[in-house]
Amino acid sequence: MPDSSEAKLRKDELARQLDDAIEEALFWARGNYRISLILMILAVCASITAGIGGLTDKFGAQLTGSLALVPGAIALLVSNIKFQDKSNWHYQRYYESAALKSRLLLQLPEIPTVDHIAGIAKERDEMEARLSKEWDDKFTLNFSAFDARKQQNTQPTT
Repeated sequence: MPDSSEAKLRKDELARQLDDAIEEALFWARGNYRISLILMILAVCASITAGIGGLTDKFGAQLTGSLALVPGAIALLVSNIKFQDKSNWHYQRYYESAALKSRLLLQLPEIPTVDHIAGIAKERDEMEARLSKEWDDKFTLNFSAFDARKQQNTQPTT
């Protein structure tokens, strides 16, 4: 008969780790979503204000022109930082961690073995590795396009 006290300790530790992952993922998912929403609102407000200023001559040309630049700057920022995509990534981590916690607490036998707990821990590790690779592929700032253009410009022409 497996040592149930060891299995309980492992189950409690894995549940704590999953709780931490769930809490962290939800924090960052909501934060990135809010930043994305705020930037979208700022871009729309700046565009509307610049349009009204241009149509009514209430603002000077410099202020109107400056306000007209804000949406483009925000669009450039959002397209490079990808707040909405990061929010979706964190929500995915949240949902997958919550599913593992559900399996751990509700779907295992009443007295799980250390092998049951180890199986879920392994799935968690695989999930984290997969999501980490996805993060690196999607969100790491990549200057390779600039490097490729630089190499293209420095190659001798024939």
